[in-house]
Amino acid sequence: MSDSGRSEVEIAIQLYRERLVSLGRAAEIADVSVWCFLDILNEFGVEMNYDESDLEIDLAAVES
Repeated sequence: MSDSGRSEVEIAIQLYRERLVSLGRAAEIADVSVWCFLDILNEFGVEMNYDESDLEIDLAAVES
């Protein structure tokens, strides 16, 4: 990953950590797949932003 790529990843992590962007948007900013970004978050010790309200939204989407 280039230096500019590393900066993009760091920005994406910070925005995600502060709950300013979704997981998908953070992955786009970092220019990696969502799965890759999840691995990056794990490497940096960042927990996934997913709570009960997110679960309810996902369940409603599946049921519709």
